[in-house]
Amino acid sequence: MALSAEELRKQKTPELETLMVLIEEILESRSDKSAEIAVGDSVSFEIRKNCVIEGEVLAKTDKRVKVHTKKISGVYQIASKKVDILASAATEEEE
Repeated sequence: MALSAEELRKQKTPELETLMVLIEEILESRSDKSAEIAVGDSVSFEIRKNCVIEGEVLAKTDKRVKVHTKKISGVYQIASKKVDILASAATEEEE
């Protein structure tokens, strides 16, 4: 049963997140790309266009790896309500 764009817009967020996970798993299982990755390897991968993560493999299964991230570079856009401020930028008045 294929859902139309209009039907997808009506879905609640948790239902859409579940669909997203299922779609990712299906696409991963169809992928021809597989690499011999070992625990301890330094790896990099793109999480979104123009945003790359680098880190070290902590654990792995046949289809997934758990990576301790060390560096993220690029541009990543996220909803402001999901961001925690660690330090505020200096304002012009302070300079």
